[in-house]
Amino acid sequence: MQPTPKDSSQPQTNSRLLALHGLVGLIMAVFVMRLWTMQIAQAGYYQSLADSNRFRLTTIDAPRGIIYDRNGVLLARNTPIYDVMIVPAYLPDDAAREMAIYERLSQLLDLPVSSKSASLAGAGQSGIKDIVDAARGVAPYRPVTIQTDVPRDVALQIMEESLSLPGVQTLLVSGRDYPLGLLTSHVVGYTGGSPRLSSTIWRRRSPMRWLTSTATRPSR
Repeated sequence: MQPTPKDSSQPQTNSRLLALHGLVGLIMAVFVMRLWTMQIAQAGYYQSLADSNRFRLTTIDAPRGIIYDRNGVLLARNTPIYDVMIVPAYLPDDAAREMAIYERLSQLLDLPVSSKSASLAGAGQSGIKDIVDAARGVAPYRPVTIQTDVPRDVALQIMEESLSLPGVQTLLVSGRDYPLGLLTSHVVGYTGGSPRLSSTIWRRRSPMRWLTSTATRPSR
């Protein structure tokens, strides 16, 4: 019987399998480390990113009631006010269409399109494009107010043209009206607590100083 020759390729095959197993193990270790980083080490960061995509902060003003004096005279009441806002992220990507929206709002609201056009017209106010560009880099999905207390017919006109004015919103908010004059707001609008002064010193104060006092509420 002749001896069977040894297979010299078997050690080379084993080394290749070991190298392949090591490579697979290394890749799995990288995946596990990355998963641990995302799920545990930086979980709060990625959670905040996910929440920013799902939630939108909206400011809701507290309801304010009607105010009468002791004789039943009306001092303050709520009135509806229309505000025109623009969401920069919802504007068209085409610069020409975006400028057409600004020009249409300029006609309806009697506002300049940009500060450059305002300076040519002799006015120093900011234009619609300037207001939107300033808010675009900060919070593109947050509505930016273009004009407040818009006449009702103008607000309804903007609502009718909403299909041709993407990104433009008309919001009905509650405003404050003082039938006896704006000076009434300084009286009924004072909500600060009484300052820590004696009653004698408090009575000596003039009415105007009493209205403009920056009182601090006592701590509880």
